[in-house]
Amino acid sequence: MSAQTISPLLEPAWLEQHLTEPDLHILDATVQVKLKPFPHMRSGQRECKRAHIPRAAFADLRKLCDPHAPARTFTMPSAGWLAAGVGRLGVGNDARVVVYDARESMWAARLWWMLRAFGFDNAGILNVPD
Repeated sequence: MSAQTISPLLEPAWLEQHLTEPDLHILDATVQVKLKPFPHMRSGQRECKRAHIPRAAFADLRKLCDPHAPARTFTMPSAGWLAAGVGRLGVGNDARVVVYDARESMWAARLWWMLRAFGFDNAGILNVPD
């Protein structure tokens, strides 16, 4: 783990000050929810490509969750599955991670919780003002 740990809740000013640090990884965990004409969830990757925080990678929760469960359930994966998925995004044991999403931070909180559940404590959620 990095010698410099981060808080579970991070302010935008903190991120701006640390944005260029090489061990800091920024993950956009947006999931788009459409309620009409029927509930439907899809990846927020398209929106991430249009606008994202500099250096942010897209963490597709639908692909990071258990591959044997229906995608709409966002079921907790195995530790190995999650580690491999975030590893493909460049996140290793010594990384610091900032997670955000373009909604109400619920998807960022989901990914943060998943990381912490498997012992990765050096992650924080970006406090995005309304």
